Amino acid sequence: MLSKCANPFCPNEFRYFGEGKVFEIRRDRLSTTAPGHGKARARTEHYWLCSNCSSTLTLAVDSSHNIVVIRRPAEEADRATA
Repeated sequence: MLSKCANPFCPNEFRYFGEGKVFEIRRDRLSTTAPGHGKARARTEHYWLCSNCSSTLTLAVDSSHNIVVIRRPAEEADRATA
């Protein structure tokens, strides 16, 4: 979803690709068209963190396959602001 920052507490709206950081997350889903005939389908989703949020936050996929916003490790965040 590229309409706004992926941080639910940030109101910034997506305007330009040059601002912030875009994440491409591939999710595999099992679709069943008939019983016993499951087929894995890949789906790519795009998310965006604004410049302010991406300096200290990143995105991850949790054990329930949900996209979550987490703090970046301190050394990684320091490199991003340098």
